[in-house]
Amino acid sequence: MKFLTSAKQFSDPRFLKRRDHFVRGFSLIEVTIALGIVAAVLVPLMAMLPESVRTMRDATDLTTSSRILEEMMNEAQMTDYQDLRRFAARERYYDEQGNDITSSYSQYAEQHYYTARVRISGQNGISRVALPGDSGLIGPVASAVIIDVAVTRGDKSFNFNDDDNRRDIISFVGVVANLSGKENFE
Repeated sequence: MKFLTSAKQFSDPRFLKRRDHFVRGFSLIEVTIALGIVAAVLVPLMAMLPESVRTMRDATDLTTSSRILEEMMNEAQMTDYQDLRRFAARERYYDEQGNDITSSYSQYAEQHYYTARVRISGQNGISRVALPGDSGLIGPVASAVIIDVAVTRGDKSFNFNDDDNRRDIISFVGVVANLSGKENFE
């Protein structure tokens, strides 16, 4: 193996030609084409980012709302039939994780992200539920419990009855049976 030992070899045109052959770079056209290809791929990907963030937020809202609905329906089913009216007497407020902040609402009002309400059949024009085998002689044996959860994102003036807000409300209807044998709550 022959090593370069003199400065004369570095100035030899044959050596310089050989070195240029091995130390080639990209031309301006190659770099421009590569940047064009990268831009053509990245621009559509970046355009999809806002939609994917919106989809993720909607999925999170739906999951948390479903958890709130399930929690409230379980609570309604555990409530004595005669106490359902009190269960539906007020709105409830939840933070972004779905934690109930109703009891401390005045302190954490700006953190409220979800608002939930409960409606009971037989109240406010909601018709009663008749179960199979109900002759109607002993009165209704069940009530529909309608739970609405709205993604209010801190809006203190949210109105459940406003048609413009319907897309922000997720509703669930369940049935609570009167197993106590006592008279209904009306």
